[in-house]
Amino acid sequence: MVSLRGIWQGIVERRRDSRPTQPSGRQPIWVPQLSGVYVDEQTALQYSAVYACVRYISETVACLPWRLMRRRADGGADVETDSDLHWMIFQSPNGEMSAYDFKRTLEAHRQTWGNGYAEIVRDGSMRARELWPITPDRVTPKRADSGELVYEISNGTSESTILPGRDVFHLRGLGYDGLVGYSPIAMARQAVGLGIATEQFGATWFGNGSHGSGVLESPTPLSPDRVEALRRQFEGQHRGPKNANRVVLLENGTQYKQVSVPPDDAQFLQTRQFQVTDICRWYRVPPHKVAQLDRATFSNIEHQSIEAVQEAILPNVHGWESEAQRKLIGRPANRKLFTRLSVQALLRGDQQGRAAYYHQMWQMGVMSVNEIRKLEDLNPIDNGDEHLVQMNITTLEDASEGTNTTDPPAAPPASPEPDGEDRTATFRVAMLEPISEALQRLLRKEGRAMAQASSRGKLTAKRDTFYELHEADVADAIRPLAMALARCIRGGTVTEADARLMGAVCSDYAADHVATSTTDLEGAGDIEGLADLWCAERAPEAACDITNRVSKMLLEGSTDD
Repeated sequence: MVSLRGIWQGIVERRRDSRPTQPSGRQPIWVPQLSGVYVDEQTALQYSAVYACVRYISETVACLPWRLMRRRADGGADVETDSDLHWMIFQSPNGEMSAYDFKRTLEAHRQTWGNGYAEIVRDGSMRARELWPITPDRVTPKRADSGELVYEISNGTSESTILPGRDVFHLRGLGYDGLVGYSPIAMARQAVGLGIATEQFGATWFGNGSHGSGVLESPTPLSPDRVEALRRQFEGQHRGPKNANRVVLLENGTQYKQVSVPPDDAQFLQTRQFQVTDICRWYRVPPHKVAQLDRATFSNIEHQSIEAVQEAILPNVHGWESEAQRKLIGRPANRKLFTRLSVQALLRGDQQGRAAYYHQMWQMGVMSVNEIRKLEDLNPIDNGDEHLVQMNITTLEDASEGTNTTDPPAAPPASPEPDGEDRTATFRVAMLEPISEALQRLLRKEGRAMAQASSRGKLTAKRDTFYELHEADVADAIRPLAMALARCIRGGTVTEADARLMGAVCSDYAADHVATSTTDLEGAGDIEGLADLWCAERAPEAACDITNRVSKMLLEGSTDD
């Protein structure tokens, strides 16, 4: 009789045997680099399109806050700020690097070599304490005799170090076996080589005085010494940008004939532009992120930016989170712990669109005021956790019968429903902080511009031209916030007349704002100190003034104080 234990051992052995003997880091079958340019992970970064794509992805990922979270029973999650692991991933993975530098380095390794490696240093309790990046050219993933995945680290002339798989934080790109990622540079070496070749061609073209290669024809035979002397004479007078457009005299009927294809005929500029787009295609980065704005418009650039996050950033983010779950947190004892790189800030739309979305979510009771404020990186306010819904909603059946069975019961006398003025006051208080922060950004911008002009002795001239344009910026910055407050006061709907009133409020305030700034700057010595004072005192006072103007305009139909 075959025992169950024997069956189980057979299954385990078959699973072990089915694993590849060694991780496959192989690239597709080698083909010559047809451009004639040598391409590797180092030389490819000299091509601006590759450098810009790698920089965009690595720096964007590095900017994302990486936090250790704990799941709550109600489905939410809290940040584990007291954990040493949280400090390591959020602040400093090791004694020499910040979290930003570490994430940028490791992600750049993945985007060039296809793999990013870091050694996990553990304490006596096997808890991760430090992360040290390792350059990918030193690492060789392989299988030990036991079949387990290990990493061989080359140490130059000394003996290599073998690290177990659990002690290597490994970010993988697209790969053949899921264990080792392909090098994007090796995969795209023909495209990168063509881009570098066209760049070198352009540099050589201008270095040769904007003249292509050619031949000198002589009607009479010339000795080898005379041929070499004539060549040196011609190149000396024409080669290099300093010798461009010079006149040269050729002796004894010698004529110059160009044999190379002119750049216009070779579509030099079109080729350079296409190669930038082609490199972006390899990295799934929209061309406008690398300053290729040929096909970008104001109507689609915002959506392209959001698509860039969804397609170029999110897949890499998930790699960080899943690898941290396996090797930094472990399983299954810490099932309630997980790490998160928050991309919420990257997916935000414009201010007006966000204000409309938040209002709809708040009006339907989906989100509370504090939940909205959290998404905008604002601190919670008192009584901001309640979820509110409209009282006049009913079903289609009740509407057809002329009844409303969903009418709420009357409020008890002890808790009367607030009247219009009380609700308006509540909304005004809720909007004070976002308006104040918007004004602080404007005031800091003014302070930087004026301080720079003052250091150059051009304060008066700069002040007049700057504030002439800045008045419109002030009105545009506070208009979405004024409209959001107006929607709250009006119960969710504003008319065209209300919109015009808000425009008038913003324009009037902007004019007063500019007048106050220009007056304060007259005779000001420490402009940077003045800007700090503006942010500390003037911004909160101005926020109160704006909310007063909005509510008074809507409720009383007048802006008179």
